[in-house]
Amino acid sequence: MPTLTIPVMVAKLKSIGLTRKYKPFNDPANAEREEGREVILLECRKPAKIVDGLLKGAEIDIYDDSTVRVWTNQKQKATAIAKANGFRSRLLDGEAEIFIPVDKADMFLHALGAKVKKTVVHTPEQTAALRERMSRIRKDRKVPEAAAV
Repeated sequence: MPTLTIPVMVAKLKSIGLTRKYKPFNDPANAEREEGREVILLECRKPAKIVDGLLKGAEIDIYDDSTVRVWTNQKQKATAIAKANGFRSRLLDGEAEIFIPVDKADMFLHALGAKVKKTVVHTPEQTAALRERMSRIRKDRKVPEAAAV
């Protein structure tokens, strides 16, 4: 039974220094693979799957408090990032495993497939226009109800 809940995992991501808002999850199968210790995974655009013996997609986890591990099929991209920044990496057949320090992880995780929550910032004019549009929609929705009575 997983003991890590979403709020606990989000707090852990903040405490180790990740500033972007990632979506963490805990896969029970990983507890078996990682000698019983629970692993915090980050949701990816293309989750890792083994298809015909080859990796498709990516898996990103918190390896330790100072390292993020990315296992991906984007071998060339991972190799280029590792060489340019001096990160430790392992190259396998059609896949790569790259270890990124947490202090630089925010720059590279999105490029390697991590989903990041986007923050939308509206100008005051945009906010006023949105409120007016929503009030008009609500008003138009109420008119048919009054006519039916």
